Amino acid sequence: MDMMNNAGTIESRLEELLKKQEKQLKITRLSGFAVLALAVALIIACVILVPKAVSTMHQMEVLAEEASALMENANNTLEGIDEMSAEIKTAADGINGLVEDNSSVLTESMTKLNSIDFEGLNKAITDLGAVVEPMAKFFGKFK
Repeated sequence: MDMMNNAGTIESRLEELLKKQEKQLKITRLSGFAVLALAVALIIACVILVPKAVSTMHQMEVLAEEASALMENANNTLEGIDEMSAEIKTAADGINGLVEDNSSVLTESMTKLNSIDFEGLNKAITDLGAVVEPMAKFFGKFK
């Protein structure tokens, strides 16, 4: 009986061992399928994402080149503005010099124009016209 009891115990232990191995086999299969599914998902993601990433990197490179060109144009424009402002300053200095050089002449001319007696000049022109008119009539008869 001891053997029978022992055989029953061994048999029950073997059945338990078989059940545990079947569970481990199921878990291993599930793990394998999960790893396979994860690998497939990773490959699909790489196939989809890598070309997009490369395209995005190319676009970023093009944008960087365009930004560099724009910066160069901006620098050239700023240099042109600096040159233009220097030329404007030079021209303004020239105009100031011209005004300063001629201000005394202009002041003197205005003083002389203000000193002219226009009423006396008008009277003299009227008197001259009165004297010349009879002479013109006299000489007009000899024509």
